[in-house]
Amino acid sequence: MPNLKAFRKFIFAVVMGGTVALTPDASSAQIVIIYHDGGGVLQERLQAFDEFQRKGTQVEIRGKCKSACTVYLGLDNVCVTPDALVSFHGPLYADGTKMSGERFDHWTRVLASYYPKGIDRWFMTTARHVRGGRNFLTVRGAELIKFGVRKCDRNLPT
Repeated sequence: MPNLKAFRKFIFAVVMGGTVALTPDASSAQIVIIYHDGGGVLQERLQAFDEFQRKGTQVEIRGKCKSACTVYLGLDNVCVTPDALVSFHGPLYADGTKMSGERFDHWTRVLASYYPKGIDRWFMTTARHVRGGRNFLTVRGAELIKFGVRKCDRNLPT
């Protein structure tokens, strides 16, 4: 019979802007699995990033990860599957309106600072110019793995 207590400590699920995974207890989270995350408020994601980083939480991007979700690529303990779809765009205000000037430059630098080397430069030269809404630059996990993001090694459904 499976050890349910160990399973609960092993798998954690959160629903945050579409991020889906499993768990009865977020405080014991060791793994977050992202199958479909449509993004959300950047400040909330940065808080989650800090908590995941502090706890050493494993974040596995196994499906769609859009917008603010992309900051998780900078976690020390993140991995992607080759078929994952990660979608980037430049920063917007919470109501979806475009930023301009200094605010746009500031928030693009903030976003880029969370990405691994290589992805940060690509974001600053290319992806930040996509101005959101329904417009994204989508990259497969296989490409991110070439940039140095770790490949997920556990076999789970995608």
